[in-house]
Amino acid sequence: MIKTKVMEIEHLKVELRTPARNVPVVKDVSFTLYEGNVLGLIGESGCGKSATCQAIMGLLEKEKWNVKSNILLQGQKIQYSDQERLRRLRGAAMSMIMQNPIGSFNPLITLGEHFMETIRCHKAVSKGEAKQIALDMISKLNLSSPEKIMKQYPFQLSGGMLQRVMIAIALFMCPAVLIADEPTTSLDVTVQYQILGELSHLRDNFKTSMLLVSHDLGIITQMADDVAVMYAGYIIEKASAFEIFENPLHPYTRALLQSKPSFTKNRLKVLEGYPPSLMQIKAGCPFAERCSYAKKDCQKFEMSDYGLGSHTVRCLRYATLEEATTCACS
Repeated sequence: MIKTKVMEIEHLKVELRTPARNVPVVKDVSFTLYEGNVLGLIGESGCGKSATCQAIMGLLEKEKWNVKSNILLQGQKIQYSDQERLRRLRGAAMSMIMQNPIGSFNPLITLGEHFMETIRCHKAVSKGEAKQIALDMISKLNLSSPEKIMKQYPFQLSGGMLQRVMIAIALFMCPAVLIADEPTTSLDVTVQYQILGELSHLRDNFKTSMLLVSHDLGIITQMADDVAVMYAGYIIEKASAFEIFENPLHPYTRALLQSKPSFTKNRLKVLEGYPPSLMQIKAGCPFAERCSYAKKDCQKFEMSDYGLGSHTVRCLRYATLEEATTCACS
């Protein structure tokens, strides 16, 4: 079956401007979002996941960040210099659920005002029509008393309820692309389950393409069709979710999966060392210093992709790891 490309990100690079020099945060990120598919983006804190999401949405301030990219949305290149066109795209063709719901709302205005501003920004409707659209969206996300919620301020709702309100605002225009940056962070397990159910419903019923960022491997296992693994600003491995979890080729991916807690009595494996500092610019693979498979030529590696069909990996030693996996299974 041929999958329809909705968004293509090619060689995204993000640098933080400092008085001394520009510090690379996202060094080379490329991936494609397909219609009705969920791409899970995983990696340690500080690897550049959130910066990637905000760069795609055009939310990084030009005074503080330098962004280079070629991003296509439904076949058309996004012109980030055209702020008016970008404003029309955000919320309509692409939307984002932020990591921290309470910090994403203006505490001085009601949730109803948040809804009304967003709706009237994209649709030529009256206040009464905008209010009805907002009430309908709140009802669809199983929130009781929509009228009451419209009159409340962000601090008056729980984290789970506020996250649902954010989802409602993000989805009222049925965007082609939804970026969910840690959508269940700090929520209890029951609320997490409900939020993930709502995201699944959106994917299945509206064919929404989704970039799901999470450090929770259980959520990625449940939701993602494909997975991209990020380390030190690079996408180091991409494949279907099944391939990533059953046949990881990059040493970091394998170490990351082995750190997942289980219900066995086996001792939890810990990855020794720390990710490289953003201030350090070294040649070669950024994982080399922590990798038990590393050789001298890894210090000179230019981080090229090795393609194995739809499974790509940035590692000179992936064949060694694949051979070790095959021997262990035979």
